[in-house]
Amino acid sequence: MLNLAEVSVYRGEVSKIHSKTHQVTAKQYGLPLLAPFLGRQFSGLKGPNSLETYFSLLRKYLTFENMTFDEWVVDAESSKVSCRGGAKFKWIEGDGDGQWWDEKFMYILDFGQDVKVTDYQV
Repeated sequence: MLNLAEVSVYRGEVSKIHSKTHQVTAKQYGLPLLAPFLGRQFSGLKGPNSLETYFSLLRKYLTFENMTFDEWVVDAESSKVSCRGGAKFKWIEGDGDGQWWDEKFMYILDFGQDVKVTDYQV
């Protein structure tokens, strides 16, 4: 079982697991009107539309508990890992403050030759 709160990228240490030799991107699919991190692509490690901004927005608006991952698929030929997960999320900012919900999601991670994440999709 993986606790995302312990993963360095969620704590803001994006460069530890993301490539510094390839362009990096993050995209969380969904309707942009529901949350500022949904439905748009974030690129690069630093800057206004960067991965640093993406993970900062997640920390600002969400907290979670009981995050689990299962059904991993590793494609070594294309350097991708996909997995299904779930968690109980809580909105912690603005009008939705205090609302909890259960959610299932899918991660797709692409890796560069340096074995660091280049593309992060949820």
